Amino acid sequence: MKTNEFKIIIDNKSGLAPYRQIINQIKLAIDSDIWKAGEPLPSIRELSEQLGVAPLTVAKSYLQLEQMGLIKTRWGKGSFVNDTLPARNKEKHERIEENLIDQFLNNVQQAGLDPKQILSRMEKKLIVKPRNK
Repeated sequence: MKTNEFKIIIDNKSGLAPYRQIINQIKLAIDSDIWKAGEPLPSIRELSEQLGVAPLTVAKSYLQLEQMGLIKTRWGKGSFVNDTLPARNKEKHERIEENLIDQFLNNVQQAGLDPKQILSRMEKKLIVKPRNK
């Protein structure tokens, strides 16, 4: 998946600042190997327009991601996933999966939904249907 296929979403009801949401989602994309080392991130202008936030919000996110060592910014060229990131390991992926599952289940509970019904609907969406030729 290329970086332009991964959609960052700002949830104005989450209570989390937009710059923090951007950081969390980009960090997750990098940690999950959705965005690979050396891949370009959307430009500050492009992402700010896409998300409907000020360019300074995106710039602040990118600056913090750079300070965390996750991205590198090259003047006049843009920001890229750091190509010197250490190799990912199975345990890290498992922690990410557990984190995502916990967040999802927490959201399901807060919404008062039935986890079994949600799981059933998710399984139906995950079934790959053969394409007609």
